[in-house]
Amino acid sequence: MSTLTLDGVRAGYGRGPDILNGISMTVESGTTCCVIGPNGAGKSTILKVVAGLVRPREGTITLDGERVDGRRPDQMIGTGICLVPQDRSLFPEMTVAENLRMAGYLITDKHRLETRLDAVYDRFPLLRERAHQRARTLSGGQQQLVALSRALILEPRILLVDEPSLGLAPLVADQIFDTLRQFNELGMTILLVEQNARKGLETADVGFVVDLGREKFQGPADTILEHPEIRELYLGRRGRRPKQGIAP
Repeated sequence: MSTLTLDGVRAGYGRGPDILNGISMTVESGTTCCVIGPNGAGKSTILKVVAGLVRPREGTITLDGERVDGRRPDQMIGTGICLVPQDRSLFPEMTVAENLRMAGYLITDKHRLETRLDAVYDRFPLLRERAHQRARTLSGGQQQLVALSRALILEPRILLVDEPSLGLAPLVADQIFDTLRQFNELGMTILLVEQNARKGLETADVGFVVDLGREKFQGPADTILEHPEIRELYLGRRGRRPKQGIAP
């Protein structure tokens, strides 16, 4: 289990303006933290910065006290940080088994890789049943399960998950959140961005509200769920964007 800390992180894309404006947050070891906020708030950018896809312009990122900011994505994976992106990024013409094996390219011990594959198949028998099926023929929920299981092969210290319920029917989304709970029970520290704020917070221990690249509120997930202003702005009428955000 591992603790992730962002301190004063500013970041953006290319020569564009800052998307993150001094984000500071801590994801304690063994917990699940859900980031919520309106569209364009910088939620996914937080994950991309931690994963090494976007370099911070200012601030630091530490994993168990060791600075990891500025490293390449492959180096971040080497530290135990693994991202499941919003688009799932499966290889559509490859089978389920081949997609899972691709996650193990950093694992040089073949026996260890086979052991981890067997563990994934034992945990999710559906993947064993569909092992020789091409990824593009799977349903959206099944594809998301493959994407999450591919991360599981790496046994990450920090699992970053971007919008896992996007495009999924409510019942299927519930199954994906159940899977994330299982991962957390295995000891994984999870940083989650979720467009269904209520469902994401119900899955998490801690909530982090961000707007215009700044922290607006951070605290226990159940407290955020009951916070009257947050309920009004983010958990109430869908599609309504706050004019001023939440007072820090």
